Amino acid sequence: MEAQTAIKVVALCGSLRKGSYNRGLLRSAMEISKSIKGMEIEYVDISPLPFLNTDLEVDGTYPPVVEAFRQKILTADSVLFGSPEYNYSVTGPLKNAIDWASRPPNLWADKTAAILSAGGGFGGGRSQYHLRQIGVYLDLHFINKPEFFLNAFQSPAKFDSDGNLIDAATKERIKASIPTYASTGDVLAKDIRWCIEQLNKNVLAHDSNTVMKYIGDWDRDPRCFPLGDFDGAIITMGSIPRFPMYKNDFGWGKPFAVRNGWANKFDGKISATPGRNGGGSIDLEVVFALETMAALEFDPEFMEYVLGY
Repeated sequence: MEAQTAIKVVALCGSLRKGSYNRGLLRSAMEISKSIKGMEIEYVDISPLPFLNTDLEVDGTYPPVVEAFRQKILTADSVLFGSPEYNYSVTGPLKNAIDWASRPPNLWADKTAAILSAGGGFGGGRSQYHLRQIGVYLDLHFINKPEFFLNAFQSPAKFDSDGNLIDAATKERIKASIPTYASTGDVLAKDIRWCIEQLNKNVLAHDSNTVMKYIGDWDRDPRCFPLGDFDGAIITMGSIPRFPMYKNDFGWGKPFAVRNGWANKFDGKISATPGRNGGGSIDLEVVFALETMAALEFDPEFMEYVLGY
């Protein structure tokens, strides 16, 4: 069997506090990742970085500590951020680290990223939204769902006195938040079936217990999220698997097709419904940018799968 290339993930904590809850979240994610084949998460300390000062750049080179940090970002496939919220935004140390790695050449471009945050109230949510805005400019591709905010001060206790995560339910949420990764090399070298199998593993893990945990978390800390794709590099899948769309007769006979409203028509949105012909068939409404749709139509491997059914 061909070995799967390991995905290298860099974990960055925006808090410099020794007992930081956000660092505790990252430690837990790193521990969980050990059971995920093909993924390696490395914690990178941003505290040694000096304040950004272009006077420190000499002939295109940076101080050794900055060069070492930039090299970590360069060789990473993805980035996992863990940061509290300071004054409705990201922390100063994290913004400083982001700025250093964005100096020419921008090392964040085309990397995937995910965010965990812990704090009071909204659980660091506003810092996440600001970080996503920064990421759009830097060509960072943030994973939109699931979002992970944690109110660290709600009962039961989430962390011990050293900042280690001790709440089992939160650990399960982190586990569910770690997405399925595949390197570009693997995706290009293997067939579509292999890619589908990777996604299927993640879907199977999203069982009723996981869904009920999300519902419970939302009930305790309700929030809204914006519809749409932040950067055009993410596909959002939605479905109504149990509602009999084609049996919903308004007196005009059996519906001919099912279409969604404007709210679900953004680049990267795919909506699935039980098929009109029954028998386990599925109808898909696919919304992509023109150039993306054209690329799919001229992809022989993709069309072979589509036209085979």
